[in-house]
Amino acid sequence: MEIKMLESIDYDVVARLLYESYIPQWNNTGCPEWNTEYIEYLIKSYIKPRNGLCIGALKDGTLVGIGFGYINDWMVAELGKITTICVCNLGVLPAHQRRGVATGIIKKLEEDAQNRGVHLIYRICNEELNDHKGFAQARYAKKLNNVYQMARIMGKEMIDTTAKLKGYGRGVKMLLKAIAGFPKEKNKIQYGTIREGTEADIAACIELLNSYQNIAEISQVWSENEFANIINNGIILQKKPFALIYYVWEVDRIVKAFVAGRFEKIIYERGTGISAIISHAGFAGDLDRKDKTSFIVSVLYEIKAREPNTFATNLAVAHHEEKAFDKAGFNNDRSTRPLYVKSLNDSVNEWVQTPWKYKRYCIPYQR
Repeated sequence: MEIKMLESIDYDVVARLLYESYIPQWNNTGCPEWNTEYIEYLIKSYIKPRNGLCIGALKDGTLVGIGFGYINDWMVAELGKITTICVCNLGVLPAHQRRGVATGIIKKLEEDAQNRGVHLIYRICNEELNDHKGFAQARYAKKLNNVYQMARIMGKEMIDTTAKLKGYGRGVKMLLKAIAGFPKEKNKIQYGTIREGTEADIAACIELLNSYQNIAEISQVWSENEFANIINNGIILQKKPFALIYYVWEVDRIVKAFVAGRFEKIIYERGTGISAIISHAGFAGDLDRKDKTSFIVSVLYEIKAREPNTFATNLAVAHHEEKAFDKAGFNNDRSTRPLYVKSLNDSVNEWVQTPWKYKRYCIPYQR
């Protein structure tokens, strides 16, 4: 087995590999429909902008395993800015699993990242899939018990769809009826303009994202180029229902809030559904919680208008503004996602070894 950096990437081959490797494990929890355009979008939006890593495992010249490294900077209260790498989109074809292939890919990611001066490597795992066991065995430290995500059902008319896809019984369906009501229109933003974002809004969005460095214990450090790639590459998502989500709230020509993400087709053992993924969001510091929630409600209406069959909207990161999302009907998505990390630089060794008791953080996440 040869494990090496891939100099060129065949998006179609990678899409098929991830589809075949993810489906057996993710079928109950929900797996995106890996397709060529989706893979191209993720790589060009998150991996290439910072010259991230793509490690392949080849058997007789055939790609049988793959793993990516998403390089991003954190602002940490005790340390200042550090460079990290997220292990993501890690997959091995079923016929080659349990043979140390994934371990070899992770080790190669560690070595190459360390050579580039990266301080920390990490993975947000999903305990339902048992992927945390491999990282624990590789001496990664569990630092946060649950970097949980939030989700909400897009109205009571979507309860039956949600219950079918997730295999919920009658009891859970009754519970969902109590919490799945769609927000009333009167709770939408009543002033300013909610509109689709443009390239001209990127600088303002970056300012909002980076403002959290002043109040959070861990927050991502953004450049305009990094965020621009996420937005501008949205044109790649041409296979319905995949599409870019990007809305801003403008008041007196000032962007006060924004969300960005995408629509995805999610595959379950019992069928498929459309989900809206909010991957990035930012709010001006002078907004109160009610205004923040009203903007989120307005975005939910925009999402529902564009894709009426969207059964759920997910907040894909543990966000600084979880209270505002909670008031818009988002709840803990019931999964457990522990954060595992390993130091790659002596300057962060002591920090990694001490307990993390953070309350306000945003850890960049990729599958």
